[in-house]
Amino acid sequence: MKYHVLGRFWIGLGTGTVIGVCVTLIISYFTGDGTYLAVMPHLSALFASELDAVAVQFLLFGVVGVTFAEAGILFFLERWNFPIKCLLHFLVTSSVYLPFLYLCYFNRETVWMLLLILANALLTYVISWITSYVATRGQVDSINRHIAKLRERGEG
Repeated sequence: MKYHVLGRFWIGLGTGTVIGVCVTLIISYFTGDGTYLAVMPHLSALFASELDAVAVQFLLFGVVGVTFAEAGILFFLERWNFPIKCLLHFLVTSSVYLPFLYLCYFNRETVWMLLLILANALLTYVISWITSYVATRGQVDSINRHIAKLRERGEG
C-alpha cells in the first residue's frame, strides 16, 4: 500500500504541475498580447517578487495534482457505498482546489468571479466523476459479459 500511495504522490505531483504549466500557456496564448504569463496576476500581487509567486504557483499546481491522485484511493475502500465515496472525494479535493482557484484567479473587485470559480470547480469535478464512472461501468460490464460467457459454457 505504501508504494501505491507514493506512486500516486509522484504521478499526481508531475501531472498537476504539467497541467498547471499548460493552463498558464493557454491563458497566455488567449490574452493575445504575445507575452507569457508565468504566474497568475492575482497570485503575483501577494508576493514581493514574481519569482516567489512563480515558485508558489508551481508548488500549488503539484499540491492540487497530489490531492486529486491521493483522494482517488477513497474509491478503493470496499466497505463504503459509492455515493459516500463520491461525497468524500468531492470534499477532500474541493478543500484544496477551491483555495487554489481563489488565490490564483479571484478578482476581488467582483463577486461574479467567485461564482465562476465555484462553477469551475464543480464542472471540473463533474467531468472527472462522469469520466471515471463511465470507465468503471465499462469495466464492470465487460466482467459481467465474461462471467455470462463462462456460465453459458458451464465453466462457472
